[in-house]
Order: sequence, then structure tokens, then C-alpha cells
Amino acid sequence: GPTENGKTWLMIDMMMRIALGWTLDGRQENRPRDVVLFAGEGFEDIVHSRCNAWCDYHEVPQDPPHLHLMESFPNVTSEDDVDEAIAEIRKRAPDLAMIAVDTYARAMAEGGLSENDPLDVMKFVRQMEILKRGFQCTVLAIHHSGKDIERQARGSNSLMAAADFGFEITADWSVNALRLSCAKMKAAKRFEP
Repeated sequence: GPTENGKTWLMIDMMMRIALGWTLDGRQENRPRDVVLFAGEGFEDIVHSRCNAWCDYHEVPQDPPHLHLMESFPNVTSEDDVDEAIAEIRKRAPDLAMIAVDTYARAMAEGGLSENDPLDVMKFVRQMEILKRGFQCTVLAIHHSGKDIERQARGSNSLMAAADFGFEITADWSVNALRLSCAKMKAAKRFEP
């Protein structure tokens, strides 16, 4: 979705619920699991404002033990950087359910890659697939839509073509509501918004 449209808020909500073992309606019915967030865009804001605000609103202690925040995404063109990130994740998050990248554009820039070049996009996709398979977890990358929202995500369509799922988020800030719709679902039925 577009900038300032609730993507990071929704991702934080999703990750906190996994880290606490909560269902969508706030009941603790699941086992808390580790989640890792590479917060390349606005690390201080995410750590000190958004995550803490979520905890305050839901009346839970700040800094849940299963939430692991990492400031920058590794350079996906450097095997050493990726191996170092994998080792850090293994050390911090032994029961990993999800890795989130905020944002895809920042992760691409870290490696000097272009989100418009299909070959560069596939370098990113390969590394995400290594993480997904190696940790047997979900990998979620936040991505912005282009100037023309109707044309979906900006850059090469190779990212969406390779993705297992894709969601679109729209916000109505007049009533503080987010709308999540399913743009792609590879191995399951699409859900209604």
C-alpha cells in the first residue's frame, strides 16, 4: 500500500500477537513464538513508539521476550552478511515463527539492488526463500505501492510473481480502520477483506 497507510502498524500487531500467543480477539490460546523484525525504516520509531504504544494499549509489559528487533537487513549480495544474520537469528530466536522486513526497498538498497530490475529482485527472493526454508517460518516483506495504486506494488512484478501471498492495505484514518485484502494466495483460498 501507499506510504503512511498502516502497513507497519498491522505488521506490528501481527507480530506481537504471535510473540504473545494471542488470537486476533486477544485470547492467549497459542504458544508464544519468536518473531524477528528487521526494522530498516524508522528503527527508533518502531522500537520506542509503535511497539511500546501497542503494549500500552493492550496492557502488556513492553519488550515481550519473543519479539526480536534488528536494526538493519543484511546485504543480500553478501554471503557473509547473510550468514551473520542467520547466526544472530538462531541465537536470539530458537522458536521462530516469522521474520518481517520493513521495508523491502530498504533491504534492496542495503545490497545496492534495484527493485525495478527483475534479476536484482530475484537475488532478494532467493535469500528470503533461504530464510523461510532454513527456519521453517513465514517471511513477510513490507512494500510500497507505486504512484498509481491501481497498478499494485512499485518496481518489478517479479516480487509478486515469486511471493506465496500478497496483501494490500488501505486505511481510513477518519475512523482509525485498516482494510486488509488478499492480492495473492498461492496455496490457499483467498480471504474476503
